[in-house]
Amino acid sequence: MLLSILTLLAVPGDHAHLHPTDADLYISVPDAQGAIAAVETVGLWRLYEDPEITALMGDVPDLLGGIPFLPAGEDEEGSFEDSIKATTAYSLSVTGLDEFEAAPEFGVGGFNEMMALLFEHEAMGVVEFKTPEHAQAAMALLATWASENSELTTELGLGEAVETLHETPAGTLNVKDYEIAPGDSLHGLWVAKWGSYVAAGFGEAGAPSLLARLRGGENLASTDHWANGTAAMKEEGGTLYMTYHHNLIGDPWYALAAAEAGLPMKDLVFSVVELMFGGVLPMGASEKHGSCRIVDGEYVFETMDMGQTATESTAPLSDDFLSLVNPEAVGVWATTLDTEAVTRTGHELIAELIDIPAETIAIELEYAVGASLEELLAPLGEGVAFYMLPISGATIPRFHAITKLEDSAAYEAAWTKLAEFLKTQGAEFVEVQDRPYRKIPVFSLKQTGSLGTPTDPTGPIAALGSMGVMSPAFTVAILPDRAVFGISPSYVKREVRRLLKADDEEGTLHPLAENGAPCPAGVNYFGHLDWPAVVGGIYDTVTAFLPLIADATAMPVDIDALPETETITQYFSATNVWSRAGESGTYTLKRAPVGFETGIALAGVLTAGVFSIQSSFLGGDEGASVGAEPTPSSPAVEDPSAGAEIAVRQETQLTLQQVKLGLVIYKSEKGGFPGALTDLLTPTQTYPRGFLRSNSLPLDGWGNPFQYATQTEGAGYRLWSPGPDGVNNDGAGDDVLSS
Repeated sequence: MLLSILTLLAVPGDHAHLHPTDADLYISVPDAQGAIAAVETVGLWRLYEDPEITALMGDVPDLLGGIPFLPAGEDEEGSFEDSIKATTAYSLSVTGLDEFEAAPEFGVGGFNEMMALLFEHEAMGVVEFKTPEHAQAAMALLATWASENSELTTELGLGEAVETLHETPAGTLNVKDYEIAPGDSLHGLWVAKWGSYVAAGFGEAGAPSLLARLRGGENLASTDHWANGTAAMKEEGGTLYMTYHHNLIGDPWYALAAAEAGLPMKDLVFSVVELMFGGVLPMGASEKHGSCRIVDGEYVFETMDMGQTATESTAPLSDDFLSLVNPEAVGVWATTLDTEAVTRTGHELIAELIDIPAETIAIELEYAVGASLEELLAPLGEGVAFYMLPISGATIPRFHAITKLEDSAAYEAAWTKLAEFLKTQGAEFVEVQDRPYRKIPVFSLKQTGSLGTPTDPTGPIAALGSMGVMSPAFTVAILPDRAVFGISPSYVKREVRRLLKADDEEGTLHPLAENGAPCPAGVNYFGHLDWPAVVGGIYDTVTAFLPLIADATAMPVDIDALPETETITQYFSATNVWSRAGESGTYTLKRAPVGFETGIALAGVLTAGVFSIQSSFLGGDEGASVGAEPTPSSPAVEDPSAGAEIAVRQETQLTLQQVKLGLVIYKSEKGGFPGALTDLLTPTQTYPRGFLRSNSLPLDGWGNPFQYATQTEGAGYRLWSPGPDGVNNDGAGDDVLSS
């Protein structure tokens, strides 16, 4: 939770009366010390303090002592740490974010463009201290730090400060202006102090906007937008952790980078990102007011989206909206969808798959084929429930959607027409399967073209793909009264079996359906995530794969000392969220064991994991596959047979990695390694094609079977190739060991 605290210190304050009326983004922490204390009561912090975790990773670090540019001396009077402990609130506002027509390019040019925009408008952070003396001491420390780091200030282009004094009802405003752009004395960086406040910002020299607000001018708190947002907040109790306010009419500059980055379905991508960050950071146009409290160790987010008022497409969910959900689901999301908006997104997705403009897709479907995508999506407008089944092994996440059908025959006919269209117009890019399963129509669409960047054939991603764990195929099954959607034909067929069995017998309802969803009647959206089950599944999967990675690279921790799953999951509770649209906007309430900073932490962990795997399997000299021959110093290979031998050894290593992956997946499913490699060919409910997705065991590059030996009770194993001579030397001689 160090990240939580640093986020408070770096981003955060509630001083709406100090910030401009046209602020596009406003974030505040009105009770800084209370927020820091409250964060220490949430699950992630308590997990980090668990004795088993501290034994593995060390004690909880000094939250402030680790900041590199702060002077040492925890108990030193007047230190930076002393000043931080004397703070009571933080705030930040930025204007001008919605004036970019396109995202600035990354690099110096884009940065300069962004800074020029900030100078034209205003970006300001405010820190409130307990007393004016603490504020003055902080200013003195900043001045000392600047003089001791003159090289850094010179590199930033900060010249000598120009100081001005202004009298206001709040006290004397002392402003120091720093010219950043040479020759531009009208805009730059300024630092100001008045009373117990210190502020810093970009914009007009002299901070005239701040001065006007301190003298009673209009401010964010005086706007109707702010008043309407604050009036919608209903939650009380606990500690007010954060307040945030968006008023972005257009797209912020950083949201438009999706197109340049080549992200598919960028609207959906940013919706997911926004969900991860709890709505605190705006992604796209946003007119919201929200707050986050920490109550009994949980985060309570409430948001009023004033840009999303009730329409015909925001009809409330039916009372039995959870009745169709799989009883084993660990995640549930139910909503009514705007079919027109979803249709547009669908056209974009199909266009990317078969490389035909979205407008052409719509026309072809409507006139040439006789079916529209809106027909296929119309049932979703009446309500759809998405759910996620427990995570198991290295499979793709088992997500499904289910919706009721009024006319299944017409729905099947529409899908039949779409399948025929894709077979004739998109066969090069999309594989279409439309075979019934147990007399139930099933349609499956899978991308088969070469769109995108090819995957390195020697890496772990290729190994996963070769086993089908990263090969999603959009699938729909049409039952007499409902349609089931998924990203794997085998998963959807499994759901069909469950539903057919439930029709023959009295089916079990999901616990939320049996006990009643924790939300009021008339909501338009409901979400539930069983964090203990999800975190436990991820943890079990990761710990199962760690031996595979540990064989190729040094690990920062002893994987044999990792705690049991229950040690991790005991600190998490379920997330529940619901939304209800009204004339003034859409109100959302979410209770969760994790806050928005968890999104930052997850992104960091995932990035670190990807780089770790890449360095283990793909990286340069240090990450080369173990067992591969050294690269000759000469660019040409004089002996053709030597080059062929290297290629065969590399092929053998790749196959060994694929078998090892199958072994690890088997262990995650069965709890131990198999007694023989042939056990990997046995199908299970989770892996209907076995753990190698093959009817036979692979051979090494010389056409010989691999050798395999287990340790006691399947706790470990040895895997190797008998090498070029085909003679098993028990891993010695010219045998090729798995890396």
